[in-house]
Amino acid sequence: MNAKPIRIGVIGAGANTRKMHLPLLQAIPGVQITDVANRTLESSQKIANEYHIPRAHSDWEAIAKAEDIDAVVIGTWPYLHCPATTMSLAHNKHVLCEARMAMNEKEALQMLQASQDTPHLIAQLVPAPFTLRADDTVKQLIASNELGQITHIQTEFQTAPVSSADAPLHWRRNKTFSGENIMTLGIIYETLLRWLPPALWVSAQSKCFNDRASSGDSSTIQIEIPDYMNVQMQLENGAQASMIFSELAPTARSPHIEIFGNKAALRLELLPSVKLFTAQNSDKIWKEIALPDMKNNGWRVEEEFIHSIRNHKSPHLTTFKEGLEYMKFTSAVNRSLQEEGKRIFV
Repeated sequence: MNAKPIRIGVIGAGANTRKMHLPLLQAIPGVQITDVANRTLESSQKIANEYHIPRAHSDWEAIAKAEDIDAVVIGTWPYLHCPATTMSLAHNKHVLCEARMAMNEKEALQMLQASQDTPHLIAQLVPAPFTLRADDTVKQLIASNELGQITHIQTEFQTAPVSSADAPLHWRRNKTFSGENIMTLGIIYETLLRWLPPALWVSAQSKCFNDRASSGDSSTIQIEIPDYMNVQMQLENGAQASMIFSELAPTARSPHIEIFGNKAALRLELLPSVKLFTAQNSDKIWKEIALPDMKNNGWRVEEEFIHSIRNHKSPHLTTFKEGLEYMKFTSAVNRSLQEEGKRIFV
């Protein structure tokens, strides 16, 4: 292990940063979290006190430009991912950026270009987490032709509303903060890309059922990001796919992905912890497949980021190139929605 410590600044201490990134990075020998900038100086100082971080800032740019910081963790909402990433890379810092790479494909491309312009730096995205423990098994089953020819894929991800109708607008349904990201669309597509070829075209329809939110006073504001969406697509291998997303379920349902072949099928139940089932077309009975035991269900994000920095190697999950792919898909879905379900080539 290198004797020189890796000094990290945190831009945006969101929920996932507090739950995962901060404690897991601080547990790695030779890693020092030295700076944090949250939305206000008060909230920055609160995080600094809670996690024993020496310096708190009101301005995230101070961290991106600091000469005594080696790497940044960007845990903000998507609206700041591109500017914080490009500025940090330009000032010679490795970057770990939260999922939902960018506001749109254009920003994702800017981030990829910035990383390619600084090839000596690590640029990593937080990966889609749901199937980390099952990914290798699913890839092996598909590659070994256990399923036969893949014919179609069905995905359902339905949850309860992220907030009540009288609550302030949640960032995930606020275009100002989320851009073109819609529910878990990009996260699920990133997951599918680990096992299957990319989409050739998409056609999407959506609706905002809960279309108003509190503005903070007595009035309400219009919500633009839908809480129901149906996406149809064809993969480059000819397989058909259907995805349903909603935040309208009265109780949380188990999100799942089903992959059907002409010999067998797979079913992945994603929450609360991934489970994998298979069914032969001849017997039509789902049987659970034992998955390997993995610490934190296969979550190695922080460990891999530090390992990549120390060994000058590209991260396994998720690269900026892979992030651009799911943002291209997300932008294609948005174009289809704008054109009333028109088929859009990705």
